[in-house]
Amino acid sequence: MRTRGSVPGLVCALAGLAGALAPSAWARPVVRAAEGVINLKAGDIHTARERSALDLGVPLRAGIRHILVLDGPITQDHRQALAATGAVVGEYLPTHAIIADLSGTTRQALLGLGFVRWVGEFKDHWKIQRAIGTKPWTDPDREAMRVDGIAALNAVLFSSADINAAADALADIPGVVITNSESSGGDRAIGLLAPIAAIPRLAQIPQIGWIEEKPEFAPRAYASRWIVQRNVQDKFPLYDAGLKGKNQIMGIIDGWVTPNHCSFTDPNVPITLPGIYPDHRKIYAYNAEFVNYNQHGTHIAGIAVGDAGNDGETRGVAYLARMVFNTWPDVTEDSVYGRFALHYSQGANIHSNSWGSISSNEYDFAARAIDNLSWLYPDNLILFAVSNGNYILNPENAKNCLAVTSCGGAGKQDSMCNNNTDPDDMPGMGPTTDGRRKPEIAGPGCNIWSATGQSCSIRAFDGTSTAAPAVGAIGVLMQQYYTEGYYPRGTPDPDFAFQPTGALIKAAIINAGVDLPNQPGYPNDLEGWGRLQADNVLYFPGDSRRTVLRDFRSSDTWALTTGKAFRLPLRIDKSNEPLRVTMVFHDAPAALQASFAPINDLDLIVESPSGIIYAGNLFEDGISKPGTLPDAINNVEQVLIPDPEPGEWFVRIYAREVNVGPNQPFSVVATGAVDEACIADFEGGGYVDTDDFDAFMRAFVDGDMTADVDNNGVVDLDDADAYILAFEKGC
Repeated sequence: MRTRGSVPGLVCALAGLAGALAPSAWARPVVRAAEGVINLKAGDIHTARERSALDLGVPLRAGIRHILVLDGPITQDHRQALAATGAVVGEYLPTHAIIADLSGTTRQALLGLGFVRWVGEFKDHWKIQRAIGTKPWTDPDREAMRVDGIAALNAVLFSSADINAAADALADIPGVVITNSESSGGDRAIGLLAPIAAIPRLAQIPQIGWIEEKPEFAPRAYASRWIVQRNVQDKFPLYDAGLKGKNQIMGIIDGWVTPNHCSFTDPNVPITLPGIYPDHRKIYAYNAEFVNYNQHGTHIAGIAVGDAGNDGETRGVAYLARMVFNTWPDVTEDSVYGRFALHYSQGANIHSNSWGSISSNEYDFAARAIDNLSWLYPDNLILFAVSNGNYILNPENAKNCLAVTSCGGAGKQDSMCNNNTDPDDMPGMGPTTDGRRKPEIAGPGCNIWSATGQSCSIRAFDGTSTAAPAVGAIGVLMQQYYTEGYYPRGTPDPDFAFQPTGALIKAAIINAGVDLPNQPGYPNDLEGWGRLQADNVLYFPGDSRRTVLRDFRSSDTWALTTGKAFRLPLRIDKSNEPLRVTMVFHDAPAALQASFAPINDLDLIVESPSGIIYAGNLFEDGISKPGTLPDAINNVEQVLIPDPEPGEWFVRIYAREVNVGPNQPFSVVATGAVDEACIADFEGGGYVDTDDFDAFMRAFVDGDMTADVDNNGVVDLDDADAYILAFEKGC
């Protein structure tokens, strides 16, 4: 929504599984992955139309990169076998392809592997982003350079390439000025100014794998605390249970926050310079130079963690939490990655962002930086307010971020924020350019009052900018719920405390979504999984709606490899509560050359007591419909059954493809009238008898994984002991 004032507008969107969501009011091409096709931003490469280098009868050219297409999902065994031939394996490309340096291997060695289907040289024109130099800029200096035929570029290197050799080659090209070099989570790039006419020559440098124009970042547009908790006027179940953000730190990147506003000020610890302030009541770290004070950043921070000591508009959603703050990054992957890595090192796992690109909508360096940090440091969840207009932009189309759109404020929370016929004054729509579902959740964003100025003043603004910090603050309260041991009993107990992954927080937030009745279709391209209502997923004593969850890291036995599966049995005792199951995983970062970002693929499958199968994201008329059609592109999947039959249900997570690993961790959250099923009721009949015992013993003798009752990934005597103990107790 556009702000009422001088701050630009901000939007949201939702990408959908084809056929599962309501159709968009507009259409644009969406990249579809397929066997035998390499999805590059330069265009799809159909390998059946291109002769393989393995068939040419000549040695492979050394010193350049090749693409290898394999005969199926890429496993660790494949990578090890390729390395044994002397191939240096690099980035994954869709579908089932790898960029590799083949200087140390031969055609014969690759042919001998048996699983390499096609090999081709990586062509120079595949390295160049389309339309460089054609878009006008709001920055007058950038626009003047464009008019003069000069572009500001990021030259991203291939994996394991020599950055010094690349820099030397760039320096030999007339008109090229190197502005910076960077390393971001293992990725390396060189920033430069270059004549647009020289870009084809840049692409000839063998170390360079991708050349893109640096974009512009700008703020998005401008939560009611009770709406995001229970949606009942002045009811705060999270606060009542003690969840107010105490001892939690939230990361905020935005315009300059005013540290002397009453929502943040601490007279005992004045902030006059950037630095760490461990004793400050609100700001643990202020990482930006004091260049200016900004009403957008102050307003956003106030919604998230502000607290002036009274229960009014100067109080944020997680009002006892503190923040670490910085202004938005430079337009490089290293800067984006570094901002979040710094905040993570300062104690923040939940990061709110109400800014982004004003033009770029393909998966780019900023989206990759977000996915890379989430992949390497799984405790993190990065939220982005989505952009305005017809479609979403960057970085909210990152796979692992939570993209937030805006619904109305008090009295209008069942509609999109200012949803009208003006395409520039409403949240943007999905899907992403490769068909993924964004945005994913809505928070209140219309007429939201919060801090402004440098004293104790307040002001109301509209837009997705105001929705993102409210949703992020709920993520902070959810983190407090888990780290203080509220799960599973609903009261704090240190014996049950654990640090949740960002994927679990994301799954819990999405599981708590509520359909907006005034918005046709569910889920759809505008509201995603609907308006956040946190009380739906956080269990407290007396609630009829309960929660069962699993949260796995890559070090856990149940992190999956290709073809493996996890099973979670649930018991539903009545059908008056909907069953909602949400699975989320943080996917590996995609190659910048690829036009299709998904890499790994986990599928959510839910089976009823009567054997009806529901596949994740297969929706019709707002609820899950029976069927087995898998969603191959989204790393968020959900099943929603409005009136589940009582009895034993099974939630399965199946690893269809884990192309980058070594394995894929995930999180799953189930809510409803649910409990974990009794393991002694092996047949799921609702009672325990000798038939269950006999069925378990048959599975145990056969080594069937259904006999892995302790869920440690192997069937052994510990499972037999656990089952016999449960059988004797009758659960």
